[in-house]
Amino acid sequence: MVEEYEQPESYIRDSMRKGGLLALLQNRSFSSFWAGFLAFRIADALYLMSVFWWVLEVTGSETELSIIGIFNYLPGFLLGLFAGILTDMFDRKLLLVISAVSRTLLMILIPLCNFLQIIEMWGVYAIVFLLGTSFTIFLNSASAIVPRLAKKEQLMAANSLVDIGSWSANILGYLAGGLIIEILGVMNSLLLAAVSMACSSIFLSFLHINIDQRIGNRESKGILLSFKEGFQFIRQDQVVAVLIGTWYGIQMLFAAGPMSIGLPVFARDVLGTGADGYGFIVVGIATSSLILSIVLGQKSQTTGRARLIMIGFVWGALGMFIFSLTTTLMSAIIMAFLWNLCYPLINISFMSIIHQRVPEKNLGTVFGFGGMLAQGMTPISIAMTGFIMENISIVLPFQLFAGALGLCFILILLSPKTRSV
Repeated sequence: MVEEYEQPESYIRDSMRKGGLLALLQNRSFSSFWAGFLAFRIADALYLMSVFWWVLEVTGSETELSIIGIFNYLPGFLLGLFAGILTDMFDRKLLLVISAVSRTLLMILIPLCNFLQIIEMWGVYAIVFLLGTSFTIFLNSASAIVPRLAKKEQLMAANSLVDIGSWSANILGYLAGGLIIEILGVMNSLLLAAVSMACSSIFLSFLHINIDQRIGNRESKGILLSFKEGFQFIRQDQVVAVLIGTWYGIQMLFAAGPMSIGLPVFARDVLGTGADGYGFIVVGIATSSLILSIVLGQKSQTTGRARLIMIGFVWGALGMFIFSLTTTLMSAIIMAFLWNLCYPLINISFMSIIHQRVPEKNLGTVFGFGGMLAQGMTPISIAMTGFIMENISIVLPFQLFAGALGLCFILILLSPKTRSV
């Protein structure tokens, strides 16, 4: 049994009470991180929705949409582990800021090329790939920096706030994106995404962590040793291995395709709606998770998290199957809302368990390995979804996703150590 890692607490105000969202937001460093994270995810949601919808409008091809999706997520597979090792070796704040600044510059390129009338699909592939690369570095650094900003008993609240930021961003990004695309056009939507990303880099620049609170061994530790330590920890801790295998592995293999390229096709061809309807579905998904993330954020529990994960998998399996049977926009929005209550139950509990069990010096590598697995599953899922939708059935990928969530529940149920966390 791997001993739980005690997180350093000296840099956090002793006056903070246990748990609670408002207490964390009173921490200036955490609030700077959270504001930057929120702006980053708003920009990302707005940009991805705009790019996916633009490709679908210009080409009319689910296959072309799949290719764009693959180029967006492929860097996570190719570079995810390397990005995790970088996170353990270098200043995480610096990596966050560099990622935000680079994405700001990249996001301007498609509107600029379109204005100059030199836009080509191969150029879009390259831009999306580079955006995915910077996103991979950002996500690893953001995931690993949380224990630097929160006490052990505040991890549920901290990860809830991260989820709140993600889902708030989806609500704002996709709702605004659908309306902006309809009113102002795709290219203006892409420019607004770049503005939001620039704001993210500004907020993150105010994040302050004293130098003696950073990871002290990064200068002496090499890449191979960082990888070896992180990988050995995953192998030795059955709980971490099972959770990463189910959440980052099986779930992502069947979720990434339907939830990225599948939803716009489902909205257009099954529900008969446009970009605004697609945006409303995503808002329904995000709103439910936002609400439940707030509720979970007020909890300071350090046990029973695996039970929440199992409940989330069962709820998600049933909800996704029913969602796949909807044929009207209103019913799809309602089911999307109800279905995605599963996500905070799983993800907040999952992240809190990982933060509590994994030594901070190995967090980046562990998240990098998980991210590599997840992003490796993502292109496969997108390609599989595009093929199935174009040649077999539009709803089948969503039903396979439901089955995968049920399988994840069974695997955790069969692991006594994981069940007991």
